[in-house]
Amino acid sequence: MTRGRPELHPMRSPHDFEVIRDPLWNTIRLDATALRIIDTPEFQRLRHIRQLGLAYLVYPGATHTRFDHALGVCHLARQALALLGERGDLEGGPRGLPLHPLCGAPPRHRPLPLFPCSGRAERPAASGDARSAHRALPAADGIRRALESVAPDAPARVEDLVRGRSASPLQGLVSGSLDLDKIEYLRRDAMFCGVPYGEVDADRLIHAFALVPDPATGKVEIGIHEKGLSALESLLFPCSSPAWCGMHWTPT
Repeated sequence: MTRGRPELHPMRSPHDFEVIRDPLWNTIRLDATALRIIDTPEFQRLRHIRQLGLAYLVYPGATHTRFDHALGVCHLARQALALLGERGDLEGGPRGLPLHPLCGAPPRHRPLPLFPCSGRAERPAASGDARSAHRALPAADGIRRALESVAPDAPARVEDLVRGRSASPLQGLVSGSLDLDKIEYLRRDAMFCGVPYGEVDADRLIHAFALVPDPATGKVEIGIHEKGLSALESLLFPCSSPAWCGMHWTPT
């Protein structure tokens, strides 16, 4: 819902989809579930939050928003899940939903209140607590309803993924050293700031994703095929580059 307008597409068919042209990824396809989430007031407000805050005063092109970034993360998630599914690594894995940018804060702004937070240590919900899915999204009723259309426990499962406490082998795509949020913002920030660093080889990196067992624990997690090591280096280098840190923390 946008201000002054009725709710966007309140009832979408499961077969609905939209195609969006993006300056970074070219074509982004959004299915009905993603569209229901994007149509919510919580998601629409991302249009008004600049990804890099006041950095546009130094880098005039850096006017891109959290909305743009969220669509990009959704695109990468769909691509990664499709490739893992083709190799038989997935059976009924989660959809590529553009939720992580709602609660993962970029360097220059506060996170949105998608999940409850406080200054106190979080108390884990009791196992099997039927109310946990409803408590998970107190400030995002539209998003909760969109997730529940996929599965009744989807809000709680998504919250666990975002908080980094999920038992899913795909946890690493949302929170970890290989998370898609990081891959997307490195590429997008570099493009809109007009800088030559941050050019992650995202396509090759995602094609190298694999589900592998941890030698120490036996837990299946997201890993990288050995043929993708060079692409992995392209992800690790910008994160440690002084020039990259200078761009994100430029005094304004």
